[in-house]
This record gives sequence, C-alpha cells and structure tokens, in this order.
Amino acid sequence: MISMSDVARLAFVSKATVSKVLNGKPGVSENTRARVRRVCEENGYRLNTSIQDLVRERRTGSTRSIAFVLVGKEFSDPAYSRHIDGIAGCAAENNFHLVFVNLIGKETLVFDLPPILRDGRVDGLLISGKLTPTIIGVINKLGIPHVVLGNYSNSIKGDSPVAEVNLGIGIYKALEQLKLAGKRRIAFFDEDLNRYLEKLIFEAFKASLQENDLAFLQDLVYVGAGSMTGAFSALKDVFRADKLPFDAICCHDFRVASEISHLITGRFGLERAIDIILVTSRPYSYYRLPVPAIYIDNNIDSIAYSATNLLLASIMQGEDISNRNIMIKSTVEVCL
Repeated sequence: MISMSDVARLAFVSKATVSKVLNGKPGVSENTRARVRRVCEENGYRLNTSIQDLVRERRTGSTRSIAFVLVGKEFSDPAYSRHIDGIAGCAAENNFHLVFVNLIGKETLVFDLPPILRDGRVDGLLISGKLTPTIIGVINKLGIPHVVLGNYSNSIKGDSPVAEVNLGIGIYKALEQLKLAGKRRIAFFDEDLNRYLEKLIFEAFKASLQENDLAFLQDLVYVGAGSMTGAFSALKDVFRADKLPFDAICCHDFRVASEISHLITGRFGLERAIDIILVTSRPYSYYRLPVPAIYIDNNIDSIAYSATNLLLASIMQGEDISNRNIMIKSTVEVCL
C-alpha cells in the first residue's frame, strides 16, 4: 500500500507538506494542494485512522458514526435545518453518533473532502443541498452507504437511494381546498422556473388543476428575475391594478410567499376583507402568514428519520439500498 512518503516523492514535496494538505493546514499553495490530492487519488492513498478508531472497528466492525453532509448551503437554512431533528433522533435511538459536514460543491476528488469523510471516520452519510453528478460521483468513491435527501433529477441522484416528498399530493390537496372555497382563477408564481425542483412543482400544479377540473391559465403564470430575487418587482404592478386577475395564487417557497402576503396586505389594507387565498409550503407547522392561506406541510423531519433508518439498515444489516426510494406524503392546513 502506498505510504505518505511515497505520496511526497511522487508529488515532489516534503512529507510535512503532504501532512499539511491532508489535514487542511495553511502554508501550502493551491497548486501544490491540487497536485498532492491528485497523487493521493490516483494512487489510492488512505490515511490511517486513530488507534481509538481501530480498536472500536475491531470490536464492533463500525465507527458508530454517521454524517449529515450539506452541499453549498448552511445548516441554519430553514429548508435544511428541519432534517436535523429527524436524523439526530433516529441516530440516537440506534446509538450512533451524528456529525455535520459542509461541502462547498466544487469537490471533484475524494481528497478534496474533509478528513472525517475521506479517512473512513463515518460508516455512512445522508446528503442534501446543491447536489451535482460530480459530487455524488465523489461520494460513491468513498465506498460507504449514503442516502440522498430531497427531490433531485435522475441525472444527479443516479443509483443513489433517495428520500423525497411526494409534491403532487400536497399541491392536489391544496387546489382541492381552493375549489371548495369557490376559487377558479388560480395564479402561480416562482422566482425561477429553470431549476429542476421548481419545474417539478410547476408540472404538479398544472396536473393538479386538471385533476380538480380547474382551468390552467397561462396569463396567470408569473416568473421572477431569478433565484433569490423575490416577488415584489414581478407582481407590484399586478397588485396596483384596479382589479386583480386572479382569486388565488400559489407560491411554493414560503420566503417568497411571505413577500406576496405583504403585497396582498398592502392592496386590501387592515380594514377590508381579503378575498384571495395564498397557497404555500412551510418549513415549520407553526409558521403563519397575515392573509388567508392554505399551507402544505412536507414533514421534512419524517423524511429525514425514514432516510436515516434506511441508511442504518445498510450499515448494520448489510442491506443493498441502491435505487431505493422513500416517498413521504404532504399534509395540508387551511387557515382562512
């Protein structure tokens, strides 16, 4: 097996430089770091874990640790923070430790990964965020079980097991409630319809309209200026018009829906009754908007719990979980 001294020789650096690169220490140029990592990757170098890890693995065959890996996002982001309770709860019930790992999303080699992943210090991982085929390819090279959390295209997830939301169910139920409330002209807003998830939501919206015998009206589809641009600029003139062209509006992103709720409040004021309904999903069931709304709850913590159970089945029982898919149904709350 190749040693650290071999890596140093092949990369034309000192052993101390190799150690700095592998442990993320400063004082090494980016070109040298890339060269050392490439030599490690091409020659299958693996850093020995600590004596404590070796003893634990010898006794149990496991490090008893799993990782939640988030790519290009922060753990405080409400879209992903809900995962933590589900993962932590399932890990604790099975006496596994949970560690948190951030990736920037530009990793292309195993040796670009943090040491806790690269050096076999976890038995498996759950991964979410801004995933790409390259990132999933690097994770596959680790040779440990993993589960993807969230709705991703086949080109990204490949053969990975996935735990995701059945978006169609929640949207169908929400539109069913709009129909019961007598709403017939239903608008749709999203900041950017070029992304996979947003396209999926839009297709589910159109299908749900048809299933509820409601008309799809292209002139009531509004699109923003791109990711994180909000709704105000795109919709302010619509809300200034003498008459609104719709009696309900769907916006899946709660952050953007909150902005739309301000436009609604600005139009109707504090005295007049608001006669349009806003449909959105929300990260927490106690979130409320100051306008009539139908909330789609995606039960993210349940998804994360089920995904962790699947991961641990692979780790502890050796189950083949390739191409497994866990689909969680949404629930709906009407607050009119």
